[in-house]
Parts: sequence; structure tokens; C-alpha cells
Amino acid sequence: MGIKEIIKKSGVSDRIGFLESRKVLVFYYRLMVRDFAFSLLIILTGLIGRVLNLVVFMLIVKVFLSVVNPQSSVEMVNRILLRVTDYQLESLAMLQLMLVILTVLIFVQYFISEFNLKLFLARRTILVNYALASSLNDHQSTHLHLCLDHLPPGYDAILKCCEIILFYMILFVAIFFVSPFAALLTITIVPMLIVLLVIKNRKEVHSINEFRVNRASAKTMDDDVSAVIKSSNQQFSHLRKSVVHSEFFGGIALVFLMFIFLFNYDGGNINSLGALALVFAVRFSITYAGELSRHAGRILQQRVIINKVTNADFM
Repeated sequence: MGIKEIIKKSGVSDRIGFLESRKVLVFYYRLMVRDFAFSLLIILTGLIGRVLNLVVFMLIVKVFLSVVNPQSSVEMVNRILLRVTDYQLESLAMLQLMLVILTVLIFVQYFISEFNLKLFLARRTILVNYALASSLNDHQSTHLHLCLDHLPPGYDAILKCCEIILFYMILFVAIFFVSPFAALLTITIVPMLIVLLVIKNRKEVHSINEFRVNRASAKTMDDDVSAVIKSSNQQFSHLRKSVVHSEFFGGIALVFLMFIFLFNYDGGNINSLGALALVFAVRFSITYAGELSRHAGRILQQRVIINKVTNADFM
């Protein structure tokens, strides 16, 4: 009996449609609503961490460029200061101020990330215990499988998806203020990139299921261990290819966007800080497209198991 026949007999369809995807989303939506205040706090602290990550990375590059060529940087900063005050900075004072700001932001980002992680782990533990007490399935082994193997990564993935989507909303607004043309291109490219990466990752769910079936059947050295090794390699390959595809398509999309921007943009002047912010904003938007697709894939992978949830409170 082949793996496809085994999968079909276990109740998993080769073509899992909209209904199963909807069930997964409803399942985690109800978990989030039940714990809405803490879920929102986890999302917002993660969002702040992502914004700070972008700002810190951009500021590190700016400080380095200022060390190499402090005169150009101090002139730009002083032009900005003239709009609000007559005070002017010297090169050394500007660099010291930027280093202090950078250090403070790094510490703030660290503490927020630590708080986000501890809060997430605490709430995830509570939700898992709640699910364990709620009898997702009458069969004890299936119930434990749902609660311990699927609920934790799914809950993490749905929070990360919400976090990245909010980050995109802020990022696209920021890009728009720097360059409406670049914002339009980014908003056009990023959703297509996410969809493409999600489609590329669809085979991973079948490789995971195949590995589990083969691993369960191989209990002694006399069993077909080679099938387990092969399916394990396929599973690892899909995980690695997900990252490779994300980097490849993200790089191609960024180059494509820059070519269009180069030959078609005829807008007003963008200062060096604005240009730096634009480059990093576009780059991070494409980088997070890959992360969003992976988290969305983790959620959609649960379509093969969601019908095992028989508790009406969750569905």
C-alpha cells in the first residue's frame, strides 16, 4: 500500500479546500478572542520589537556612515534642527548623541522582546491547559496530539501573522510619506510575493504527514527504515527550501522594484536619511513577506488535522 492510500485512509484528503482553511482560522480566532487582551498585548509588544529592529538597524548603518563622513551627516542634522531651533551640533557631539540613542534603543528592544517572549510562553501554557481540559476529541491520544503538537505552533503562528500584518500597515504608511511611488510598488509586489511563497510551501504538509506515517510503521530494524530516511530528507528539504525561496524571490522582487524606481521615478528630492529609511523599509517589508508566508503555511498545515476537533465550542 502506497503512502497516498495510507493518507487517504487516515482521513486526510489530497485536496484540502477552503472549508478546512476556514475551520483552522475559526479555531484560532476563538482562542484569541477568549484571551483577547493578552493576545493583543503579545501582538503589540512584538510589533514594537519589529519597529525597533528596523530603526536600530537603520541607525547602526547611519552611525557608521557618519563616522566615515561626519561632515555630510552633521549638515543634514543641522538643517533639520534649524526648522525647530537655532541650536547647531558639532560632528563629535552629533556622533556621541547618535551612539547614546542607539544604545538606549538596543536596550529597549531587548527588554521588550524578553517581555514579549515571557508573556507569550505564559499565555500559551494557559491556553494549552485550557484545551487539555476541554476535550477537543473524545479519543485521548488524538486529544493530546491536538493540544500538545498542533495548538502551540498554531497559536504562535496566528499571533505572528497578526503582528506582521500590523507592521505592514505602519511600514506602508511610512514608505508613502517618503515616496508614494515606492509605496505603490511595494504594496503591489509584497502581497504577490506572499501568495507565491505560500503556494511554494504547500507540499510541506504532505511531506510532514508522510514522515509521520513512515515513522510510525518503522518500529524495528527489520522494517523499512529507508522510507523513514527518505521522507525525513524530504521534510527537511521543504523547510530549507522555504528559506531559500524566500531569500531568492525577495531579492528578485527588491531588484525589480529598484529598477522600476530607477527608470520611472521623477518625484521630488529625497534626502540621504529618507533614502536610507526607504531602502530599509522596502527590504524589511520583503523579508517579512517570507516570514509571514512561513507562519501562514504553519497554520494551513493544520488543515489535515482540524476535522479531528469535535468540541463545538472551538468550531
